[in-house]
Amino acid sequence: MNNPDVPKWEIISGKQTVIVCAEKRLTYDCKRGWEKAFRKEVQDALRVLTANENEMLIGKYGSVNGDMIDTENAVYYNFAAPVSQSACYGVSFKTLSSDDMYAVFDILGKQIYNYLYIYNVEPITPAPSEESVVQPFAVWKDIPINTMRVESADYYFMAMRGHPECFMLCGRGQIDGDFGLNIRIRSPEKEPFRLTSLMKPLLDGIVSSFHKLPENTSLDDLTDMSIGLLYSEDKWKRLLLDERNAVLPPYQYVRQYRRDRLQWSPMDDRCKEARITIEYGAEKWNFSGEIYEVSVCS
Repeated sequence: MNNPDVPKWEIISGKQTVIVCAEKRLTYDCKRGWEKAFRKEVQDALRVLTANENEMLIGKYGSVNGDMIDTENAVYYNFAAPVSQSACYGVSFKTLSSDDMYAVFDILGKQIYNYLYIYNVEPITPAPSEESVVQPFAVWKDIPINTMRVESADYYFMAMRGHPECFMLCGRGQIDGDFGLNIRIRSPEKEPFRLTSLMKPLLDGIVSSFHKLPENTSLDDLTDMSIGLLYSEDKWKRLLLDERNAVLPPYQYVRQYRRDRLQWSPMDDRCKEARITIEYGAEKWNFSGEIYEVSVCS
């Protein structure tokens, strides 16, 4: 007998594809019993996905009700470990519109569920921003960095703000709606590493670098946090104030967390799609990319 307190879900696995239809989505902590069971079933299905060189993992998420949620967290927060082996050459996420979801349910011959997750392994092809399908608001090219095995948002924020010579603004003003990112990494290493562990801090640092701080922000607490970072307090403050490439609206993207830590919280719920690819065997570490406007239609 079905328990009315336990939401229904279905998992459909195919060749290099996992589709998850659910009445409810997972919360981040997964404390309830049904959430733990749901998470385990999805994780077990995702472990069979594998990607070869020149292939990438694409994760998609949609809500019929249009929930305002960080898509990257919805797609990967509870599933980063089982998909890590299929995300060594490229990883992306994208928000599905309700029309996209209805089309998938129709093809599958399924009832309408509130939430839909789709994971595919597909060949790496040029991103829309690389083929001029979408016009970027800002472009950065070959930002040098010591390594990209650091899982810290401030590390990538400082790399972005510390190299204004690598940027080009495209004269399109400010992105007031949703946006997307395309990021290309070049690594001197030959051994693949897991991009899913890098995604959250990298995106937080990059998105934060495109915000301005609100006008009434006090820098006193933030500049105290420069101890242990890459730069002196003076340079850290200069980077916080260097907003020449800010194409996103003003936002409190960073604040003091406890006594000796920063909490990075940019407007990443507006980031409806992002893609990270990596080229191994380069001469040095660097990364390039574009930020552009997107529209997720209902």
